Amino acid sequence: MARQATMYSTLKPCLFILVCFLIVSPTAFTALETICPFQHIYQFGDSISDTGNIILKGGLASVSPSSRLPYGMTSFHRPTGRSSNGLLMIDFISRALNLPLLDPYLKRTGVFNQGVDFAVAGSTALDTSFFQARNIPVPISNTPLSAQMQWFKDHLKFVCRSPSDSAARLQRSLIMMGE
Repeated sequence: MARQATMYSTLKPCLFILVCFLIVSPTAFTALETICPFQHIYQFGDSISDTGNIILKGGLASVSPSSRLPYGMTSFHRPTGRSSNGLLMIDFISRALNLPLLDPYLKRTGVFNQGVDFAVAGSTALDTSFFQARNIPVPISNTPLSAQMQWFKDHLKFVCRSPSDSAARLQRSLIMMGE
């Protein structure tokens, strides 16, 4: 009985991710679908979805292990700031939707016309002050969800001329929240 419960608890997150992905984009993989249902992807989160903000943030965060090999070896042949030696889930989703891989928000030369990755490795959903008030240590790289949301608002102000432009853009956007 305990073995069965352990197997279920191991499979549960995988099944959840699979079901969510199929719900979000049920037609993205059909041969008949020729038009991508999304024109933009916006990613929020931490190391599981950071495409390089951690090494671009500066300070101690820039010496993250993901700034050195073997990280990035398999797909990019160089470190990219991804906490992986290959592609992240968001990279596979971008490719499946025929969209370019997302550049990290902090990349000065980034191309953001089809989406942006706001995720930063070591980030939390709650603000740093929450943890400090309870004497809980927080990674120096912490860029909480509120800061990532502010980056998102700044991005929309930069690429959109009006609230109606923002609304039109968001109607054709896939927004991913990953921890």
